[in-house]
Amino acid sequence: MRPVPVLVMIVLVALLGASGVMPTRAQADAAERIRAAYAAYDAWDTFSVQIEDNTRYALVVEGKQYIWQTREGHATVTGWYDLSQNRAMSALLAYSGALDESTDLNGERTVGGWSADIETAVVEGDLFWRGTFDSQESLAVAVPGDWESATVQGLAAVPDLVSMVLERYVVETVPSTSEGRFMDWLDAALSIDGPQTHALTKRTQGDLYIVEVDLEAVPGVVESRLDTLARETDAIVDRDVLLDSLLTNSTFSWGVVLDPDSGALMAHMLLLDLSADLKADALGQNYATLTLAFTDSRTVTFSSVNEPVDTSGLP
Repeated sequence: MRPVPVLVMIVLVALLGASGVMPTRAQADAAERIRAAYAAYDAWDTFSVQIEDNTRYALVVEGKQYIWQTREGHATVTGWYDLSQNRAMSALLAYSGALDESTDLNGERTVGGWSADIETAVVEGDLFWRGTFDSQESLAVAVPGDWESATVQGLAAVPDLVSMVLERYVVETVPSTSEGRFMDWLDAALSIDGPQTHALTKRTQGDLYIVEVDLEAVPGVVESRLDTLARETDAIVDRDVLLDSLLTNSTFSWGVVLDPDSGALMAHMLLLDLSADLKADALGQNYATLTLAFTDSRTVTFSSVNEPVDTSGLP
């Protein structure tokens, strides 16, 4: 098994129109085609990626205190991976992102945000980073201008990097096997729609399948977002209560684009749409209602599979 590559995607909604759920046999055939594509993908030695990541967040809390908070972020990531040396992975990724946020607390409004251009490199399993980070606030993020070593745990532990999810692009390349994660999603499918022709570029088309996944059957998908969501709500609602509400009211769509002839994986996408609506009996003192909405849409397009990579930019 190979280490799982970065999974950062954006899904195109309603592409399949009103065709509805496929018959059982057609869904089984689609599942087997997807399964075969990921088995082959798991054996790739080298490949390049183009990633888009968009998030939107809104929180409204009413009671003796009033809170209205919004946050919108966008990031692009480009780079390559080399998994040819057993599990001693090498990678070079260029991240460019920005976030804008606004908070109204009892009528007093504050705005904030940041922009960042950061490179991360993995050389035989060792992590390095460098870049720039500009903020509207005095956030304590010291990004080195030249290559310096780092750790996945260190990136994940910096509070100001939580909304950037920078560590996700590294974390999701290392600890698990890709086939296991995606097969769990496939096994938890509520429906599979497709294929429908999908244009990746003006000249390149693929077969698109949309898999609706049962969130309660894939632990970790919602939980991995709680660090971002719960930091504003910890004093308002218990984390487990919030998680239960999110699992009940949320949806998870996974898109897979395959080569029409070979069946090879060309791109994959996801749309995670989380929401919670809680009343006073589930909240702390001073709060009567809480409404939360969070959307994470990501896409990764693959290219240059099993072709030589340019390692000259590595530290």
